[in-house]
Amino acid sequence: MREAAAGETRNTTAPPNGASPLLSIITPSHGRAAQVDALMAALAAQRARLSQGAALVEIILVDDGSAPPLALRPSLGVELIRLQAQRGAPAARRAGFRAARGAFVHFHDSDDFIPPEWLERLVAALSAAAPPDLLITARLVRTGGAREPALVVPRFAQRAAGAPQRLRHYLRFENAIGPLGGVTFSQRAAQRLSFAPLRSCQDWHMYWEALGGPCRVVVDAETRFIFNTGGEDRLSRSYRRKALGMLGFARLTAQGAAQRRMMRRYFLGQARARHRAGAAWPLRLHARIARAAALMLARRPRLCALVFERSARANSASDREARHASIPSARAERRRVG
Repeated sequence: MREAAAGETRNTTAPPNGASPLLSIITPSHGRAAQVDALMAALAAQRARLSQGAALVEIILVDDGSAPPLALRPSLGVELIRLQAQRGAPAARRAGFRAARGAFVHFHDSDDFIPPEWLERLVAALSAAAPPDLLITARLVRTGGAREPALVVPRFAQRAAGAPQRLRHYLRFENAIGPLGGVTFSQRAAQRLSFAPLRSCQDWHMYWEALGGPCRVVVDAETRFIFNTGGEDRLSRSYRRKALGMLGFARLTAQGAAQRRMMRRYFLGQARARHRAGAAWPLRLHARIARAAALMLARRPRLCALVFERSARANSASDREARHASIPSARAERRRVG
């Protein structure tokens, strides 16, 4: 058993020769016992079909203070890290990352799933002659009911894969990559992650941080995971949590006060229009126009820099005028008091 941090217990099944695996799959979960059991069983079964099995892929489940605690069948060969109290998904991911030994790290939410060939395809993509720092895959979006899942490929990320800083700039305005289940990080990229305790948009901020240094981005449209949009406990279904997460993201990524103010207004408008039931049509129309303008800036970094530079100058001039206007009134007040 590896050494556990304060407030954690671990049950590990590391290979006896101590060899580092290619891939570490980390799943944090609070509750969701049935979904966790199904996902862990699917991962273990797909790993067993690989030629090197557990020596190639390690699976880590982080129980984020569930009551009752999550239980696993020992035959699955999954490492279980148990947090004694609920600390949230970012802290649970951090605990899993501290334990991970793989050259690549994949964070998979417990309410998403995987198709039968998912792990085999993922390992093949990671074993390429020029391995990626950020491997982005497609997703099958399941909305519930009898409808077939819809295939979504992150097209802008696909076009900008050769220009990581262009992709990072776009992320300032919109998540062009998608949910966390479609992304695998190299250790080099994962070392940049701070696991910020945002109320939502945690994956979005992780991509932003991973792209903050040298990064080879690869988009693999043939590898797909299953993204479930249903479920009352998904963060994306809560307007309050979505809005707070967006505001936190703007605070962490905006450059300068002018950009921060504009992004806060933009994100709040988008959250209201998308997540408040029965939003009035003027609000929805305003959000669409604002999004079109924001994405124009997202695609044109030079134009974006020019717009915010002028906005910062205008704000600075406005502040100076306000300060100068206050001087005569202050003098008059002093004379009146004297």
